[in-house]
Parts: sequence; structure tokens; C-alpha cells
Amino acid sequence: MIQKIVLASVLKSIDDPRMYEKMALTLINDYEVHIIGQENKESKELNSNIFFHKSFHFFRNSLQRFSFYLFFFRKLKQISPNILLVNTPELLVPAFLYRIMHKTKIIYDVRENYFYNLWYQKNYPRKLKYFLAITIRILEYFSHFFVKHYFLAEQCYAHEFNFSKNKHSILENKYLPIFFIENHKKSVKNWIQFVYTGTISITYGTLEAICFIKKIHKFYPNIRFTIIGCCSNEKYAQQIRKSVENENYIFLVMSPLPIPHQKIIEQIQDADFAVLSYLPNKSTKNCIPSKIYEYLAQQIPMIIPKNSLWEKICEPHQAAISIDFEQENIENLVKILLEKKFYPEGQPDEKFWKFDQKAFLDLWKRIVG
Repeated sequence: MIQKIVLASVLKSIDDPRMYEKMALTLINDYEVHIIGQENKESKELNSNIFFHKSFHFFRNSLQRFSFYLFFFRKLKQISPNILLVNTPELLVPAFLYRIMHKTKIIYDVRENYFYNLWYQKNYPRKLKYFLAITIRILEYFSHFFVKHYFLAEQCYAHEFNFSKNKHSILENKYLPIFFIENHKKSVKNWIQFVYTGTISITYGTLEAICFIKKIHKFYPNIRFTIIGCCSNEKYAQQIRKSVENENYIFLVMSPLPIPHQKIIEQIQDADFAVLSYLPNKSTKNCIPSKIYEYLAQQIPMIIPKNSLWEKICEPHQAAISIDFEQENIENLVKILLEKKFYPEGQPDEKFWKFDQKAFLDLWKRIVG
């Protein structure tokens, strides 16, 4: 009898790239795969061999978030999975309760250092964020007693976490080009196209990216800038809208829901430069954004902050220039962007940027038996 797998997330959409593109599409030949997550109304052409269980939409700080746990538990009883993978720490509690009643193997896909995110970022009031950070870390330590295995999305997590010791594997969030168009030709245009993709937030420096582009525009007006991504903080989203409202060369594609990955890839493919304006923060310092792998795959030159880890990845391919976004000499920078030859040897070898489906499937089978 074929085994059933549930991949579940609280805030991610059912077509989340890591759950759907990398994991589910790799596992469907050997397992019956179910994904539990938020509905993405713009999603198209989802694989009919994967079962999608769409929850109602709610915002990050909404009390409706608690209702999701009941929805999640009911779905588990309905599906009766042999293997349950969660990528949100708060789902560890209902997962544990379900495991008490059923012989289910639980895998925790640790995408971020949630303790660091809560402790060092500015997404919640001070007292609340410290309480949440400590609570999450206690949950993660407790999970060591019932979680079968941990997937860690970053190399640094092996050193930052104690709860995953002796039962973890590194599963980097590299790019699987299911929407990739080989030999894609950029549309002919008379301007330089910059792009910002992914989560729109204070930590990732979206406002700083806009300020940076405005400086370039004053010196070199023949540019366009597209910002495409999800912003769950409505106050910050309002700041973004206000910042670009009178700038007809800046195009904003922003939603409180995750943007379909295919739309993001399309914007990347037509870009001349990608802007990664992350602010210095302990929660992101040693992490590699998945978008870096996407840019490497499609040979998009990057403008990045000074970060030795990112520079080490980009340098061999001459894929980026690292700058101080606040102090940089814009005139000199534009000259470099126009004259420098990025990716002189073409597309980097796949081992640098591609998600290895075979290695993942072999690892999965070793873990679950």
C-alpha cells in the first residue's frame, strides 16, 4: 500500500516553492502527497497528482491563526498520513498530539532560525517578541523527543541549533527550474531593468532598495525598477506604496499573499540587475537567500550588501558587486554596472545553484525507511 505524506505550513501557500516544487514534485512517483497551506488564488496548473488542502486566508498577527491548528488537526485525521513534514514550529504541538494517537513519522523542515527572527527583527512589540522567541525555542527543544529527522535549510543552522543534534541533514534551499525557459531572450528595451524579488520587509531593506534606485535614477534616468513580493506587514506596505507613488519608473507588484513563483521567475528573466538590500541583522547574516540561487541560474548580475558569505558564492562567477547602499558613489557605481562583464563563462555549473532531486529522494528514503 502506497504511503501518504503530508507537507504542512501555517503561512506558506500550497504552491510554496520548497514544499511544492522541490519536495512534492520529487516525491509523487513513490508516495501519495498532500499539501496543507494557505490558498493562493493566482496559482495555476498545479499538479493533479498532488492533493491540495487549502485553508482560509489570515494575516500573520490575526487571531484566526489559532483556528488553523484545528483545521490542520482535522485534515490529519482525514488523511491519516504515514509521514508528516511541518515547516512551522507552532505546528509541532498538533503534530505531537497526532503522533500520540497514530504511528506517524514526523519530520521538521527548519527553514529559518525562528528564535533569531523573533529576537533580532522588528516584527513584534519588544516584550511579545521575546516571549514568542523563548516559547518557540522551548518547543523546538521538546521536539527532539518525537521528531524523526530535521532538514536544515542553511549550513549555519547545524551550529546554531542544539535540538537537532545527531538527527539532521542539510537541505539547502536551492533552485529547481520547473519554470525555467532555456535560452530565454530578454525583451528588447531602451532602459536598464532592475528587480527586487521575494519577501518585502524591514529586515530585507525594501525601502532602502527604493531609496537606492531613486539615487541611480537621478544620475541615470533611463532605468526601470520592479518590486515583486509578499508583504504581511500592512504598516510597512503603506510606507512602500507612499515611497513609490510619484515614481513612474518604479513598478510595484505587492500582495499580503505569497506571489506565485512563476510570476517572480518571469520578472527575474527579464531583469538586467537584481537588488538585494538586506540590512545588517544577526538573523540573516549567515543565511543564503534562495533568490541568489535563482539569479545564478539565470545569470542575473546582483547588487548585494557587503557580506563575506554571499561574496564567496558570487565571486567565482563574477555574479555580483558588493556595495554600501547608503555610502556608495552612485556615479562610479553606474559606470561599473555598464562596463563590467558579469558571468564571463556563462551559466554557472548546476552544482552551485540547482536543487538535487535525486539526492533529496535518496535522503528521504534513508530517513523514513
